[in-house]
Amino acid sequence: MTRPLPAATTLARPVRPSRLCLAVAQVCIVLGMPTAAGNAQAGGGATASVASAQTAIRAGERLSDWLLRNPPGAGDDPAALAWQVPSARQAQAELKQALLAQLWSARDLQADETTRQRLADWLRSLPVTGRVPLAIVDARWLQANPDQDPILAPGHALVLPQRPGTVTLLADDGRPCAVAHRPGTQARGYLQACIGEAASEADMAWIVQPDGRVQRFGIATWNAEPQSEPAPGAWIWAPRRSAAWPEDFSDRLATFLATQSPTPIAARAAPTQTTTPIAARAAPTQTGTLASAPVGATPVAIPPSDPTSAAGAHDERPIAAHAAPTDTTAPAPPPVGATQVAISPSDPVVARPGVPTANDWGFIGLLQTPTARMSPAGELRFHLSRVEPYTRGSVVAQPFDWLEAGFRYTSVSNRLYGPEIAGSQSYKDKSIDFKLRLAQETAHTPALAIGMTDIGGTGLFSGEYLVASKRSGDFDWSLGLGWGYVGNAGRVKNPFTWFDDSFAEREEGAGGGSGGEFSASNYFKGRTSFFGGVQYAPSDDWVLKLEYDGNDYQNEPQGNNQKHDSPFNLGVVYRYASGLDLTAGLERGNTLMLGLTLHGSLADLTVPKLLDPSYPRPLSTYPAGPTDWARMSAEFAEQTRWSVREVRRQGTDLQLVVEEPYTIYLRDRIDRAVAVLHLHAPADVRRFVLSFHERGMPLTDWVVLRDEWVARQTRYRAHAEQFEAVVAAEHWPAHSQEKLWAGPAERFSTGLEPSYSQSLGGPDGFILFQLGITAPTELRLADDTWLSGRANLGLIDNYDKFEYDGPSNLPRVRTDIRKYVTESDLTLPTLQLNHVRALGTNQYASLYGGYLEPMFAGVGGEWLYRPWNSHFAFGIDLNHVRQRDFDQHFGLRDYDVTTGHATLYWHTGWENTLVKLSAGQYLAGDRGVTVDIARQFDNGVKMGVFATKTDVSAEEFGEGSFDKGIYLSIPFDAMLPFSSARTADIIWRPLTRDGGAMLSRTLALFDLTRLRDRRAGRYAPAGSQAWLALDDDREDGRSIWGELGHTGGWLADKIFSPEAVRPLLLGAGLTGLSATLDRPLADWADEHQGGSWDTLGEAASLIPFGLAAGAGALWMGLADDTASDTARTSLLAAGWTLGAQLATKYAVNRARPEAGLGPHEFRGPGNGGSDSSFPSIHMGVAFALATPFAQKYDAPWLYGLAAATGFGRIQERQHFFSDVVAGSLMGYGIASLLVDEQRSRNGPAITLGADRSLQAHWMF
Repeated sequence: MTRPLPAATTLARPVRPSRLCLAVAQVCIVLGMPTAAGNAQAGGGATASVASAQTAIRAGERLSDWLLRNPPGAGDDPAALAWQVPSARQAQAELKQALLAQLWSARDLQADETTRQRLADWLRSLPVTGRVPLAIVDARWLQANPDQDPILAPGHALVLPQRPGTVTLLADDGRPCAVAHRPGTQARGYLQACIGEAASEADMAWIVQPDGRVQRFGIATWNAEPQSEPAPGAWIWAPRRSAAWPEDFSDRLATFLATQSPTPIAARAAPTQTTTPIAARAAPTQTGTLASAPVGATPVAIPPSDPTSAAGAHDERPIAAHAAPTDTTAPAPPPVGATQVAISPSDPVVARPGVPTANDWGFIGLLQTPTARMSPAGELRFHLSRVEPYTRGSVVAQPFDWLEAGFRYTSVSNRLYGPEIAGSQSYKDKSIDFKLRLAQETAHTPALAIGMTDIGGTGLFSGEYLVASKRSGDFDWSLGLGWGYVGNAGRVKNPFTWFDDSFAEREEGAGGGSGGEFSASNYFKGRTSFFGGVQYAPSDDWVLKLEYDGNDYQNEPQGNNQKHDSPFNLGVVYRYASGLDLTAGLERGNTLMLGLTLHGSLADLTVPKLLDPSYPRPLSTYPAGPTDWARMSAEFAEQTRWSVREVRRQGTDLQLVVEEPYTIYLRDRIDRAVAVLHLHAPADVRRFVLSFHERGMPLTDWVVLRDEWVARQTRYRAHAEQFEAVVAAEHWPAHSQEKLWAGPAERFSTGLEPSYSQSLGGPDGFILFQLGITAPTELRLADDTWLSGRANLGLIDNYDKFEYDGPSNLPRVRTDIRKYVTESDLTLPTLQLNHVRALGTNQYASLYGGYLEPMFAGVGGEWLYRPWNSHFAFGIDLNHVRQRDFDQHFGLRDYDVTTGHATLYWHTGWENTLVKLSAGQYLAGDRGVTVDIARQFDNGVKMGVFATKTDVSAEEFGEGSFDKGIYLSIPFDAMLPFSSARTADIIWRPLTRDGGAMLSRTLALFDLTRLRDRRAGRYAPAGSQAWLALDDDREDGRSIWGELGHTGGWLADKIFSPEAVRPLLLGAGLTGLSATLDRPLADWADEHQGGSWDTLGEAASLIPFGLAAGAGALWMGLADDTASDTARTSLLAAGWTLGAQLATKYAVNRARPEAGLGPHEFRGPGNGGSDSSFPSIHMGVAFALATPFAQKYDAPWLYGLAAATGFGRIQERQHFFSDVVAGSLMGYGIASLLVDEQRSRNGPAITLGADRSLQAHWMF
């Protein structure tokens, strides 16, 4: 179950406490921990010393009014004002108990019992305050933002402490340490003042500011980042890595500290009475001294010479001497008088982040070489570099924080494209590159990445690399090993030749004669060389680079070798602006390099809506007079750009039928809609129902609780007192409704818009373009039937250079593009009649006919099954079309074809990734499959990739080998100063070919019904929170790579423990016994080849792939959390089994049965190990995947399914029986151990929400 709980935090990270003390209250008592209720009662008072005079709260007044009546005194700290609310205490008490429980149950925690007890005692001494964070404590600002201005009620308390003079570090041994505040000093300075050189062991610091904000920063040399300095009264928690405090414990501890007053002062106010609530003001300290330090803390002064030095006060007050609290109800009096230290302007050391900049290829790196660094997810980069004879232009995207991918054009100035088709134009090469992060950097290990260049291209610049990066302050070091073009110097022997001599040779130009092929047989082969270097960032604006290049340019493609005087390259980057980098360098010891990079985060793209109508400010009062529904509808349309078709009422519900309401940012539009409704609707209406229809089809309802919405808009409340005001619901037809008003439908619309089209990288010119105007027009015949079209007039172009028609072995369904864009300046790209209809609750259908796209006309239809709020949708479209004349007017050509596809849409629930799988017949009559994968960010920007493979061979397809591309979709809402429902769609294909070409339909039911998506309310302008989200992305456990290290340690501990000896010996014995059947079963396989036996064998061998696909789907959210967690264990087990079996293969190197050498041919480590028979990877992976599900769901039949794999491996003469047995035992054993690890992980979870809420989850 899930229960919303309030908390004071800005963290948004899921954390898992132990079951201990959360599920069984008796255990809390045994451990001496107070119960939640008792703790709330005991700690309910204000955490500050009480002023001599108390100012009472007037029930019902605003906080802003109280602030105006009670201006802060000279020594008060208004930013630290604590608003304490009784309803918030229960959640905070549970949070406190979770902390105490985890102190004793954390599995990997290295703290001894004394430390745990000391910290537990200190935590018990802290009260449960009920403090609720406030946005800004400024009376006038609160009056201007009533939704952040609380209304004070009986039982509330306001605590206004005096500004302290200290910052308190809570050491990881449980002792607090008070340090005199020094302006400009960051967390590490306070840490070193308290624990000296041990501060170098701290990687992260959690800073709890006096206003309750929780911030987390990297503070070590390897992860330092810009950070806010701690304000006077702040808490700092910065545990040493050797103590192994769990990150979720640190998150939770900082969250609880945020509920306290700034570094709590010893004397506490008594709990306020509900009849006479008071505002407590901290008593002033004596003149000339600092405010009191926290309870039990030793005051320490930061030495004046250097805030990062461990000298001075620390030497006189070792941490071991710090006092701990002695009693939970009467803490020891705090020490006072920590010495205040002056600071010179040059003393503070400001941390700078790592500076990722592009290399010559557009990817994050040095100059010619890559590094393991990545940009934040959502970044897009345009890069141009020139180093003779190569000019490279790259577009690189970062769809995930672990994946960098892009396409690149390379112009070779001293080679021609082809004189017969391109004259004197220089040679152009197209390619796709990517880099994948394998591991993130830690304090002791580097970041690790693998990458490939020129995949799916001609292969002229193809290469692979493995690179590691390690940061040390302003220096960032990298070292890698490159193959192919990256390692063309060949300075080291290819390490893979240890396994097989074939890795020594690499086919040049591996992309194939026409390019586009993925030459996996060439990967990591050929010449190999080390590369590496360092970059130094002396300031925010400058980056210096030095690298050792793995290429000596003596094996260049096209025989284009270059003079090479030095393997060292030097460069400098000037960061002219936040999105513009200028680069210059000296490469090869003799050649100048110049580069320019434009970059920015599309995930953070947002523009204030300055041209939208001003937002109608909601009032807490309700209208009294009659409603003018026509006026309401007009204001509704002005604010939302939505059309109200009908207004209906049933009881206290008011329903509006809204036509064509799609927008990427529903949050703002719905708020604006409800603001208008609240101003006009009768006072007795309690709920608003916005019924969203698209082309007459009801899609979904959004239900608004009026009173709760008004409360959220007009005052600030503790999270525990809030309810969800706006929720999405499946549309259900209502009965017995009174129709209050009906609006006219807009029947005709037209307009003028700019149009732009282009072609890149062709032989007639690198860029051919046309700029013009287009006139979209629509005539509505009925709600569900309309005529739509678009005329286009080209104004400016350079299509006079467009002369080359590429060759084609297929019907020219796309390669006649030149004729379509040059035949006429005035064209009619589309003109069609459309009809749509809802078929019941979850099914939709459409029919359409006319000029469907610029090249084809015809008729078609589509059916879509899309359940509301579902991860899945499925549709089928069928079309019969004829090719249009080149002038795009009304004539038709002779070629016609029937085309259509069955399409599965899957929202994976993993990092907002959508997978679209289409299978069917394409325009050229070829048949195949298209895979489309896209990641959409919270502001609506989408990055995607697609590929199509049909029954057309690479030779028939021509250059490119198969259809593929990259696309980007940006909502106009993210780019323009006014609201718009449109998007800018950018698609890049390396080549336009005829194979795999789909009909470009303008009417797609999946797009038309997108408001039924479970995440329709998630998207919002960057930097804001979409409270309408039905977000099922489960971030916890989503990184398999990140968990391999942890589970690897678990496996190693178990495998090398004394308890493992017996099962290991048993497994070896079973494998040995099974070897007696090796020859008989090999003979049986020899006698059962061909026909149905081969079919059965091939099918059985595919079982592991099916199991892997199923586990992957479950892991990404196909079912519930339990299935996802089990699938995670399954995939991790398969990964470790695969690694263990590969190592065993290379060590044993057993000949396969098909070699005819018998079951006793063991060649030992060396060449050919990759083709070793022992053990069977198929069997091992099958059992590793099946075992967690078989044990979790008590499904032994899954073992039988996995065992069937062995039949296929034996029948195909790939393995002996002992290979199969050994593989299955390894997979079963590793998976069983990881199942135990999973069981130890499961338990209650507390999720800290970005809306300053706390969610508690229990899993039993």
